Amino acid sequence: MKLFDLDYFQVKNGEIFIVRGNWHPRGKFLACPVYWPCEFGDRISLDGKKYRKEVIEVADDQKFNFPFAIKNKEIPRNVFLVPELEITKVFRPGKIIKKFKKEFTNTIWRDIFEAIKSVGVNEKDIGIFGSYLVGLYKKTDGKLAKDIDFLVYGEENCLILQKNFDLIIKKTGLKNISQNHINYESQKLGGVFIQKNNSFELTLANKWSSVQVGDGILTTIRFVKMEHETGVNPVIRNPMIGGKKIRGIVIDDFSCNFVPRFFKIFDGKKVWKILTYFWVYHQAVRVGEVVEVCGNIHLDGNLITVDKYYQGIKILKRSKNALPSYQ
Repeated sequence: MKLFDLDYFQVKNGEIFIVRGNWHPRGKFLACPVYWPCEFGDRISLDGKKYRKEVIEVADDQKFNFPFAIKNKEIPRNVFLVPELEITKVFRPGKIIKKFKKEFTNTIWRDIFEAIKSVGVNEKDIGIFGSYLVGLYKKTDGKLAKDIDFLVYGEENCLILQKNFDLIIKKTGLKNISQNHINYESQKLGGVFIQKNNSFELTLANKWSSVQVGDGILTTIRFVKMEHETGVNPVIRNPMIGGKKIRGIVIDDFSCNFVPRFFKIFDGKKVWKILTYFWVYHQAVRVGEVVEVCGNIHLDGNLITVDKYYQGIKILKRSKNALPSYQ
C-alpha cells in the first residue's frame, strides 16, 4: 500500500489518522491522530458513531500511546508510525470530488473549486481533506462543519496557483487571510508554542493560498508533491546531534508549500536547509526575509529541523525585494 500526505486512514479501534508527508518506512506510515471515538464527541460519523477532534503533532510519552504504534525516533520525533496491518480503511482526497460536486452546487465552496480549475489546474489534481473526506462533517447539534479543505497535487500546479491566486480571489469575491484571523490564530498558537522563538503574526500573514470565507472561517489550499517529485529524505542516516539557533536570509521558499515544510537560508557564510513537519509553518517564510530558526542541528552540519513546541521560526525582517531561488 502507498499513502501520501493528507491521505487519512482508520485503524481497528476506530481512530482516524492523517498521513504526514510522502516519506514512510516499509510497512509503516508516519501519521498523527486527528479523530477519536468518544461518547461525548461533537461529531457524528455517517454510521452514527460519535467522535471528537484532537490533532497530536508531538506526542507526550506519558499521555499518548498506542499499543499498535511506535514513536518515531527521527523527524518529526514522537509522531506515530502506524503499521499497515492495523489499517482498516483508507480515505483518499481525490475520491471525494464526485460526491462534493453533487452536494455543493451553488455554494461558495463550489465557487472556490471552479476558480481553482479556471486558472489551469486539472480537476484530477484536486482533492478534499479534513472532516468532509472522512465523513465527520456533521455535528451533534445538527449543524455541518463550517468549511471544505481543498488540496492540489503537483509542483507545477502549485506554481500555477501562486501566479494566479489574485484571480481566484477576484472570481470568488473573497479576500486573503484577514488580520482578525491572524490575531486569533496567533493567540491560540501562543498557548502551545514558545512565543519568543516564533512570530506567528508575521508567518501566518505569509499564507498566500488562504481564503477568508467569513468571520472565523478560513480555508487554505494545501499542496502535495506527486510521488516522482518527492525526492530523497534528508533526515535518513543524518541524526540530530544537538540544538541550534541561527539567523539568515531566506533564499529558497518553494517547498514551504508542502509537507515537510522545507526552505533554505544564507547566514553570510553558508547555506542552511530548514525542515519542519509542523502544520502551522505552511508558507511561513518568503524569499528575502531575515529569519531566526531555533531547532535541531544534524550530523551533516547543514540541516536544521524544527519539531518541538519550544523551537520555532521567527521573522526578524520582512522584505518586498524578491530574491532568485538559490541554485
